[in-house]
Amino acid sequence: MQPYLLLFLGVMLEPDAALLPAAFLVHQGRLQLLPVILTAAAAGVVAHSLTFLLTRRFGQDWFQRKAASNHRWRRAELSFKHHRVPWLFFSRFLWGLRYPVLCVAAVSDMSYPQFLALDVVGCLVWSCVLTAVGYFFGSGLELMSFHLHRHEIVIAVLLGIACVAGLIICRHAWSEHTARRFPKVEP
Repeated sequence: MQPYLLLFLGVMLEPDAALLPAAFLVHQGRLQLLPVILTAAAAGVVAHSLTFLLTRRFGQDWFQRKAASNHRWRRAELSFKHHRVPWLFFSRFLWGLRYPVLCVAAVSDMSYPQFLALDVVGCLVWSCVLTAVGYFFGSGLELMSFHLHRHEIVIAVLLGIACVAGLIICRHAWSEHTARRFPKVEP
C-alpha cells in the first residue's frame, strides 16, 4: 500500500518523473501493473481537477487581463475553444503544456463535468502509455546492463570526451556571449 501512496503523491507533484520509475519497478516485479496504472491515473485526475477548480475560482481575472494584453494568449484561447478535446487529450504528452492547457480550460466556457470526463479518459491513456514506456525501458536496461561490463572502459572514455567537449563548447559560447554583451571599447 505504501508504494502506491508514494506514487499517488509523486504523480500529483511531477507526473512523468514519478510514473516512469514505478513502471520500471513493475518490470522488476516489485509493483503490480494494474494498481500502478490506476493509481497514476487517479492522481492525475485529482491534480488536474484541483488545478481546474482553483484556476476557475481564483485565476479568472488574472487570465482575462493576460488575454487582453497578450495576443498569443488570445490565440491559445481561440485554438482551445475550437479544438478542446485534442488539446486536453494530447497536452499531457507534451512537456510544459499540461498545466497551461488546464488553466485555459478552466477560464473557458467548458463545464467541469465535461472537463472531468475528458480528463479521466486522457489520464487513463497517459498512464497506460507511460507505464508501457517505463516497463519496456526496464527490459532494455536489463539487456543493456548484461552486456555493459564488456565495454566499460570504452564507455567511460567516450563519456569523458563528451564531457570535455561539452565544457569547451560552453566556454566558447560564454566567451562569445560576453564579447557581444560587453564589447571592448578602445580609447
